Amino acid sequence: PRERSSTSAKRGTWAPERLLADLEHLALRAPTRAEFFDEAAVRLKRAVPFDGACWHTLDPGSDLITQHRLQDIPDRFPILANNEYAVEDVNKFEQLAHAERKAATLSDATAGHPDRSPRFRDLLTPAGLGPELRSAFVADGATWGALILVRRAGQPEFEERDVELLCNASALLARAVRRGLIAEGCESGIAFP
Repeated sequence: PRERSSTSAKRGTWAPERLLADLEHLALRAPTRAEFFDEAAVRLKRAVPFDGACWHTLDPGSDLITQHRLQDIPDRFPILANNEYAVEDVNKFEQLAHAERKAATLSDATAGHPDRSPRFRDLLTPAGLGPELRSAFVADGATWGALILVRRAGQPEFEERDVELLCNASALLARAVRRGLIAEGCESGIAFP
């Protein structure tokens, strides 16, 4: 029998509305960002097939990455950070945060030629990855986090409905990150002004 990849043509079983409602409930009870990211990924995979993810917390004042959480992909953070802050490229978190749509695929941003992207050449290809879908988490005019979903090289591109789902989840995910930061601060005794 043929092996099926995790991003086979079979779509997830959850409708976008169900996923968004479940993520909202999760955000209200997850005490830490790491726990939220891990549990959100399990739910997200039920609607959008992907092979790996990298969740980020961003400082809303500077838009700098303050934490990242990897799921099923190698840690190549120095290359990612260099690309995000020192290299001209498409779909950077800051660009997505200020765009009308808070999510986009690398394929669409490069008109179907992802090899035009330094991130594709320097980060994704050496890791055996191909299709990439990025999203910025924005609420109340501030960027609190971001997400990168990837598929192995040779797998199908993310679809428009996947992009739309992450666009619709942007503010919800931003509030979840913000709530997690507050909960963690309260647990550690950090005083907030």
